[in-house]
Amino acid sequence: MEKENENTPSSVHRLQFRPAPQARTAVLAELISSARRLGASDAAVVDTDAIRVDEELARFCLPPGCPHYGRSAGCPPYVKGPQWFRAQLKHYRFAVLVRIDANTEVLRSEQSKSLFRQLHRIAAGIERGALSLECPDAMAFAGGSCRSLFCADQNGCPVMEKNGVCRHPEAARPSLSGYGVDVGHLAGLAGWQMNWVREQDISNGGGKASIYALVLVV
Repeated sequence: MEKENENTPSSVHRLQFRPAPQARTAVLAELISSARRLGASDAAVVDTDAIRVDEELARFCLPPGCPHYGRSAGCPPYVKGPQWFRAQLKHYRFAVLVRIDANTEVLRSEQSKSLFRQLHRIAAGIERGALSLECPDAMAFAGGSCRSLFCADQNGCPVMEKNGVCRHPEAARPSLSGYGVDVGHLAGLAGWQMNWVREQDISNGGGKASIYALVLVV
């Protein structure tokens, strides 16, 4: 990890490898602050060279592993997948990694939907903030299926089925899982403890785990 210079705000956690120009450092610091104001447990700036994309991880979205497959434009097979995401990373230097911490019992219950909706809104908020700060190509991705989170009571996905307009463009973002991003690796680089939802924690009524979003910025 690089040594921070005196112009680098302490709130910006650069994971590796390339230093940001001073103007971009200010933008990234503002986006980190925005993530926390919007309700993130924490956020960190990621060098896109550190992002791992793995086709095997994306395959967890395939049936029978995931019940959301094929149900929304934000999930496989309608997202462009790992190869496309890997190509996009070449056009960016930095991204913002976001996490929300919660009790494992909550994350395995219906209450988790409110947390995932919040995660999507935070990611979308960072994206809008980046756009307003002259980062015109900012793109946000978040864990969870947008269909189950925002349109569970609706008939179908208009984007997928009618080539229409998303019902919740202000919040819903594509599923991070569908692109095979290794969030465990990124969490480790950020110095975060990666906790998974474990059955023994649920049965004991304890334990913590996290959900993640990623916003490609500049």
